[in-house]
Amino acid sequence: DQRAPYFNYSKGFFEFPVQVRTPEDLQMGLLAVEELLKEAMRGPRGPVHVNLPLTEPLYVPLPGPSLSRGNDKGKSNEVLPGADLSPVQADLSGKKVLILAGMGSGSEEICPALEELLNRGQVVVVAENISNLHSEKFISVPELVLAGAKTDELKELVPDVVIAFGLQMVSKRMKLFVNSLEKAEILVIPEGASVREWLVAMGRNLDKEVKNLYQLSWLALEEREYLRASVYLESAPYCNLVAVHKILERVPEGTVVHLGNSTTIRNSQLIRARSGLNYYSNRGTSGIDGSVSTAVGAAMVSSAPHLLLVGDLSFVYDSNALWNRNFPKNLKIVVMNDGGGGIFRLLDGPGRMEFFEEFSVTHHPVSLELLSQSFGRTYMRVDGLDGLGEQLEVLFSEGARFSVLEVDTTSGENSRIFKELFS
Repeated sequence: DQRAPYFNYSKGFFEFPVQVRTPEDLQMGLLAVEELLKEAMRGPRGPVHVNLPLTEPLYVPLPGPSLSRGNDKGKSNEVLPGADLSPVQADLSGKKVLILAGMGSGSEEICPALEELLNRGQVVVVAENISNLHSEKFISVPELVLAGAKTDELKELVPDVVIAFGLQMVSKRMKLFVNSLEKAEILVIPEGASVREWLVAMGRNLDKEVKNLYQLSWLALEEREYLRASVYLESAPYCNLVAVHKILERVPEGTVVHLGNSTTIRNSQLIRARSGLNYYSNRGTSGIDGSVSTAVGAAMVSSAPHLLLVGDLSFVYDSNALWNRNFPKNLKIVVMNDGGGGIFRLLDGPGRMEFFEEFSVTHHPVSLELLSQSFGRTYMRVDGLDGLGEQLEVLFSEGARFSVLEVDTTSGENSRIFKELFS
């Protein structure tokens, strides 16, 4: 049954008639699809499902109607119906305000508005790498801050108001921190609303100039914990986390970085975002699905250099994306091979199960070299820090023929080093 199989995961469904006999039939169907696409873009944005039943013969050309599209595309900075600014028109003076910038929030007009708020109230902005909002005044590694804060320090971080915008955040500790707030007012800026207008409205209700002690508390903790983590990683042996740190340090300016799910993106969250890079990741219900395909598609329609930093399971699972005669030359792939689903070694609980190695870690027999070469991709491999820098230099060099670099960390103590970082 193909009728609405994605009912729980989509905003709408339409199935074309089995028989489309006239241009009018096709016109009506396309108009229904157009309405469905509008619904997909209406906040909160989400997927929709269009089903096309096919019957024999499959090669009869269909009539080609023309759709007259109205001027209803809208502008990204328009406030949609229901995006009321009244929640932020209350008096926020003296209140601790925690602003959470989710994935895909990046905008040239938003950063200055956020920085202005930092000068006018007790305001903190948390912006992970995938928010693509870069400022030294923002907290970019909240996982380290909340992991290292002592009990009395955590009390100083508790806000009176939380305002969130954008899509998901990655930090589990930040999610738990917000969920633990019993008295804080939590506001979510509706998708499709102008974030800048909300921020400007907030600013009207704050003092003109204050010493932002709330921000100073967060920044001091971030500086302390980031320094501690950096010192630890400098002396730590070769492992996934150390390798990811070195890789992200060497990525050329202007690169679009695609981060695979699970271990890869969590490791990247422990390193301060670089303002010269753009970060993206497939987050949501899809897990490791489509990480390679997304990077390939994005690079194909871009002139910028692209890097996919992905785990071995994600790479193998979506390897058909490499089967493309127009594979983009501006895409480089670094595969972090820790011998399976290493994320489960970082979590408490799964390791105690008797089926852990077979069904959770899911070791695989795939040779990443042969897999890459079978799709015509050129391949390199490194299994230690000594050769990593040299191989990255080759991979990122202009006109390099290599497109896949395997970073083998199966011999590293990945889980021990990750856990010790937080101990």
